[in-house]
Amino acid sequence: MVEVVQADTATAIGDTAAFERLLELYRNGKPLRGVLSEVLDSCATDLERFRIASAGEPDFDDRVVESIGALLPSRNRLIELFGAVARYDDTPEARELVQRFLEKLLPYMNASPRATSYNELDFDNFRFFAHETFLSLIAVLLQKEKFDFAAYLLNARYYSETRGGIIAESFSAAFCDPARALLVRDSRLKLGRASLQADILIERAKGSLEPKHLIQADLTLFIRGCFDRLRSGQQWMALLSPFMSRYQTSCEIYARSESKNYFERVKSLFAIKDKSEFQAVFDGITERRLAGLGNGYYFASSRELIGFDKICTRP
Repeated sequence: MVEVVQADTATAIGDTAAFERLLELYRNGKPLRGVLSEVLDSCATDLERFRIASAGEPDFDDRVVESIGALLPSRNRLIELFGAVARYDDTPEARELVQRFLEKLLPYMNASPRATSYNELDFDNFRFFAHETFLSLIAVLLQKEKFDFAAYLLNARYYSETRGGIIAESFSAAFCDPARALLVRDSRLKLGRASLQADILIERAKGSLEPKHLIQADLTLFIRGCFDRLRSGQQWMALLSPFMSRYQTSCEIYARSESKNYFERVKSLFAIKDKSEFQAVFDGITERRLAGLGNGYYFASSRELIGFDKICTRP
């Protein structure tokens, strides 16, 4: 496995006192919407201190990886926060606040409309972080079986201001922008990895959110992205596909979907009415109208990964 830079001395984004107060309020059964808004806003604003800029150095990818390591405590804080919201505050108001927080990540991923000079790699630490944040959020919601909450985020449009004006994007367009600097790094150091970004994501998946939870989320986003593409949307790039076959038996929501009653809860993730609609995705991949899970060196079958043949075979 590729070595990942960790920054033990880095501090997490956001107001620590407000974060701890919010968790205490949740534990005591007294959620305050204003405190959640304050915490999320402070997290989004505080990301600014992780901004980096290239001076044309050939090893700028070192700084990107170092920054990604420094963002790990922030990623851990958000996972704890998302878990608390899912457990104690799954309300329309809280869902909207989480969506608006995700939107506040988008400006960090590209140059400001007022910027006159920049390098595309300057934003790759934020591109990695935004992708990891969204993937982790969906992983938490699936782990806690908050399928309607997750479906809300997958159905949402995400608004941001760009050099061309305000745009609205799907989750795939907004949060699946790979960090190009990691491709540069793989080539520069001759690492020969299928996906260095996937390696780092898996290495960081410890504690309450394990690799199997990220795999389950990435597979789910991939399948939903396929449906969106067939509906003239954009497809989600499953960056963790090199690891999917290894964790095939760990996707709990699909194993449990052999129950018709359970699948009735899960299907909202895909905006479908019944199991038969998956066939359009499988056909699209076979006919190459949709990108599959692989890159020429490996291939994973989405049909097998979700255990399609067993879905809805029990009451």
